[in-house]
Amino acid sequence: MKRIVKWLNTNKWLFLILITGAILRFYKLDFQEPWLDEISTLQVTDPTLTFSETNWLIMNRDGFPHFYFLSLKFLSSIIGHNIFTLRLFSAFFGLITIFYVYKLLKELFSKEYGYVGAALLSVNSFHIYHSQEARCYTLLVFFVVFATYWLMIYLKDKTLKNIIILGVAIGLIPNAHPLGFLNVAVIGLTLFAVLLFQKDVKAKFNQLLLLFFIIVLFSLPLLPKLLALSNIQSFWIPELSFETTQNAFFELLGNVKSNFYIYVVSLISAVIISTFYIFKSKVSKNSNLKTINYLIIFWFAINIGVIILKSYISISIILNRYFIGSLVLFILSFVYILFLIKKRWITMVFTCFIIISSLWYLILQNKYYETITKTQFSQLSNEIIKKHNNQDKIYSAYGFVTNILFKNTSCYRKMREITFDDYLNSIRINPNQIESFWYFDGNFRPFSLTTENQIFLEENFILNEKIEKKDCWARHYIPKNEISKNKNETISLTIEDFENVKIEGNMYYLFQNGTIKSKVLYLKQGTYELEIEAISYPKQPINNENAIIEVKVNEYKIWKGQVSNEEKIKPIINKIEINDNSPKVFSISYLNDIYENDKDRNLGIKNINLKRIK
Repeated sequence: MKRIVKWLNTNKWLFLILITGAILRFYKLDFQEPWLDEISTLQVTDPTLTFSETNWLIMNRDGFPHFYFLSLKFLSSIIGHNIFTLRLFSAFFGLITIFYVYKLLKELFSKEYGYVGAALLSVNSFHIYHSQEARCYTLLVFFVVFATYWLMIYLKDKTLKNIIILGVAIGLIPNAHPLGFLNVAVIGLTLFAVLLFQKDVKAKFNQLLLLFFIIVLFSLPLLPKLLALSNIQSFWIPELSFETTQNAFFELLGNVKSNFYIYVVSLISAVIISTFYIFKSKVSKNSNLKTINYLIIFWFAINIGVIILKSYISISIILNRYFIGSLVLFILSFVYILFLIKKRWITMVFTCFIIISSLWYLILQNKYYETITKTQFSQLSNEIIKKHNNQDKIYSAYGFVTNILFKNTSCYRKMREITFDDYLNSIRINPNQIESFWYFDGNFRPFSLTTENQIFLEENFILNEKIEKKDCWARHYIPKNEISKNKNETISLTIEDFENVKIEGNMYYLFQNGTIKSKVLYLKQGTYELEIEAISYPKQPINNENAIIEVKVNEYKIWKGQVSNEEKIKPIINKIEINDNSPKVFSISYLNDIYENDKDRNLGIKNINLKRIK
């Protein structure tokens, strides 16, 4: 206890920064619903999948390496598989990254500048956003900072232990994200440049060889993934332009214009100063300063320059989160400039300004913890599940990924991945395939059809259900010929038309509480009579009560009561008003199963009939 108190007294500012960072990252962790990429993470990390199934999904359906997904799969198998668990992983690594930014800048400059860097990262809205997202980006930032910190430790103390830790730390970077290889190059070149002019570099050759071996060892499992990614010929990301690049960095640096300019000017200034120090005749005797100069130049040239150059000569990868590996570079550059200025009041003014403006944007302007910003696929899927009749197929452009949202329901495995236009094109060619169906879409894909398909849809289908949620939508359509086909007076509905019903003798038995549902019916508007022949067992009521059933049409209750226990079954007759053309599913629920004093209450259903009377 005394050690804890002593540590808190010594590190009260760090403790305050970490508490602030934790609150900003863990508060309302599951407030936003998972958007498409997070749903993909949910799918890949499903603990019920075999390793071969998980491996196939990683290699064919997602762009991240195995390490991230297998870590989440293991965590999910322990504490539960849900979006909160997956985001908890990101939030944790987001928090400890703040701590290691402090340790890194403490090594490079001093304890006070470590506080500055940690505080700036703790309030960065982009880092907070990704700390609350089930994707690998905070893990990537952590590995980058962790490896850079151990680079500094090794340069100060070139022991076998430190080179092994450094090798593992560097090797883990691309195992978070393939773009991490850029940061591997940054750290590797920095190490080479710093050691190049040191006298003991030849003596440490075996250590450097070991370092190279460890990095290669950790990189080998990534080769199949890199080969798969290298075959990508097109990407959805906008083409390179000044505007797209500026927007990417604006969002990376927290969406505050003043802070954006402060960070950009700091980086440009740091790059110029570092270049000057390196190419001047006498390099500074300060070994940390030399390392900082190389680190800033290589970090800027490789982590930013290579992405922009690659986007210029081939497929664009100008996306804010692809630059997240350089987020700490901006903070390092800002701290470096303050370190060179050596004016405490300037450090305090600029640091406080960035912190206050970042929190103002996050909490008051953007209302981050109050505003729904992510696609509400979860709510949409719940509505579909509630309204689904257990038979209609469900189509979506993202059907393969979003299928995980329907797990453990009758909709699971009924998904088909196809665009709305392609589906309608297929049934226009083959009208025999016309049937009731659900279609949903989202993630910046609004409802939109070609003119021909819109006309075909209106001529052949009736819109039965329409659901709208944040950035997503769903529609349920019924063929017009199904309604006209069922406008006869005699409706076929018997006990055999109910799902999973097995007749024993001339009776269907329910030995425990449960529900049976009928096939889908398209009924003409009017008055119908539903007749149910059911019996309660045993003959003597248990606790003065016979079997109780509840009868529903879709979600609407039409009858609830006790069933007769007389051998001569008296039919239960109910009148039903049908006022629309939507599909109808009848359900019968047995509600009060009991076993007491060697007596077992059960329900028997002999027959069900439905007819239109008006």
